[in-house]
Formats: sequence, structure tokens, C-alpha cells
Amino acid sequence: MMTFIQNTGLDQVVYRPWTFGVTPTLQSIFYLIKDNVGKKCRKLHFDRELLTLSDGGTGGIDWNMQPYGSGRPSDDENKPILLLYPGISGCNNNLYTLNIGHEAHLKGFKVGTVIFRGADIKGVPITSGKFSSVCAWQDGTEITKYVTDKYVMKGGKKMVNLYAYACSLGAQILVN
Repeated sequence: MMTFIQNTGLDQVVYRPWTFGVTPTLQSIFYLIKDNVGKKCRKLHFDRELLTLSDGGTGGIDWNMQPYGSGRPSDDENKPILLLYPGISGCNNNLYTLNIGHEAHLKGFKVGTVIFRGADIKGVPITSGKFSSVCAWQDGTEITKYVTDKYVMKGGKKMVNLYAYACSLGAQILVN
């Protein structure tokens, strides 16, 4: 954990109130504007890896592609992996997901955004009657185990470090 904090510089971050965040209403309005502009400016492409979960549901990982990454981890790389667990929207294009993915890539991480079942993402089928919720912590466990087995461990030996960052609903699923 300390290596991640030192490598990313999180221990140097200082909170400064946003100039335009005078009131909660103004904060909300400016955030929505910034979010929409950010999405237009940072058009990311993803290498989608869909998984069939143990009960037949579909989840997966969107691995960041150029300009902020190169897709799925490969066998000849030794970059640490960062899995992002988004909030209730389950999307890979939230401003916080885009920004932390970009910063983590600049620090040498392979970055993947976890796709929860039922997420409103084009191309992700709904294959079960169950949707993502706080009670769907098993989905997070299965996806993390898949990444560990496929990309972190090779021949029973740990080859790279795996980290996770989560917000809101994603944090509740990850912690559970």
C-alpha cells in the first residue's frame, strides 16, 4: 500500500476548495459542465474483456487503450495493475474514472475499469435477472480473482502488484 501511495504521490495531495464551488448548487452546475467537457476532450478507447460470472451474469473489465494505455496486460510486462471500481453508473467514462486512469497510466500502471453486470455500457449484454448492487459483492470478488489468476500470478508466483480504487457503490462492493 505504501508503495502505491509513494509512487502516485497521493501523500502529497492537499485539499484546496474549488474557486467556483462557492455554493453546492454552483458546484453541481460547474461539475456537470466540467464532466461533459472532459468527456469530449478525453476520448478513450478500451480493450473490453467480458466475463461470464458463476451464475451466468456478464461482467468484465475495460482496459485503457491509447493514448493512456495499451490494453490488457501482456505476459512480458511487469507493470502494476490498477482496477477501478466505478460508482452506481458503472461506466468507464466518469470524470473521476478518466482522470485517475490517466494519472495512474502516467505513473506506469496498467489500468482497467471493472464493468458490473447491468451497467449502462453499449455492448455489454444483460444475461441474468440480477443487477449490480451492494449485495453483488461476489461479482467484484470474481472479477478480481480472474485478474489475479490471469495477470498477476504466473505458475503460482506473484509477478505484478494488483491495486484497486473504488468510488461510491464500487467502494461498497470492493470492501464487502
